Amino acid sequence: MSSAYVARMPVTVRVTHHGKTVARQTVTGGHIYKFVVAPGRYELSSNASGTQPATVTVRANRVLRATFVPPCS
Repeated sequence: MSSAYVARMPVTVRVTHHGKTVARQTVTGGHIYKFVVAPGRYELSSNASGTQPATVTVRANRVLRATFVPPCS
């Protein structure tokens, strides 16, 4: 699969808090997402092949960056 093909694929990221989806975005291209959520612990998940959910802690007045890295094939 070429990188150009992968870049055109839509990818959805979901943000959950206590098992409830609080935000979701689907984008193509650079697959860059921005969410604004209250402080707390969240799970981020993606429908991109091979990615694993990530648990993050959001703090007040802070920017948090998380990266999904699929395992090498």
